[in-house]
Amino acid sequence: DLPMPPGLRAIARRPYAWWTDRLLARRDSPVMARLLVGLGPATHWTTRIRDGVLFVLVGGGLCAVVSALAGREFGAMVAPWLSFSLLTGACTPALQAVARLHRTRSEQALLVLLPGVPRGAGLNRWLAWRMSLVFVVAALCGFALAAALNAFAEAIQPGVVNRSTGGMAFALFPALLPQVAWQWRRWARLRGVTGLEMSMPGIAPVLLGLAALMLHLVTGTGYLPIGVAFAAVALAYCAWRWRRMAVEPTALPVGRLA
Repeated sequence: DLPMPPGLRAIARRPYAWWTDRLLARRDSPVMARLLVGLGPATHWTTRIRDGVLFVLVGGGLCAVVSALAGREFGAMVAPWLSFSLLTGACTPALQAVARLHRTRSEQALLVLLPGVPRGAGLNRWLAWRMSLVFVVAALCGFALAAALNAFAEAIQPGVVNRSTGGMAFALFPALLPQVAWQWRRWARLRGVTGLEMSMPGIAPVLLGLAALMLHLVTGTGYLPIGVAFAAVALAYCAWRWRRMAVEPTALPVGRLA
């Protein structure tokens, strides 16, 4: 979750709490929707919507304040860095949510006993799909916000995005969607929330972005074909994991076989 004061955090948690109350009040609510809520707010789609709204408010507010105080020219220099931060900040929490599943293992042990909850491959694949969907939506929102900020900067100073960030504001675009591969793990063997487990989803896009930047500078290849190649490798891995999940232990509770 985003770091914030306790009062603001309480307000920000309301979408998840509202959805949970609404879902539990219905006797006929889908069992898989109840299972998803029981996994905790870190993995739920309402949290990603909340983060998206906060990013829009914070990002737009910062641009407005900087432009008003320092002028449009300085604002154009700041916008690409804000774009870079939005791309990573909008997507990393959705990836780190996988590791945060360890916090609700006690609840998971009870949730898998609900009538209608699949076991084995069915549950493994459902969880991977749900986590992937949340991440992809977060990434697309990050793309839209970052593209808008870059367009704002370029309209004021053409070429400022490359000058101010060394090209990384553009190179990060093809590096993000392939990170969906993080959502197709061996859930039952996922270890606890270690420093590496939490930090790698944030570090990997930057490393892949640097690789995309080097490919672009050395070979002259555009970022679109680079992104397509990265995505193809990620999708091939996900397809392999889809098959492997058919013979792996049931995903929940997460980490019980680690």
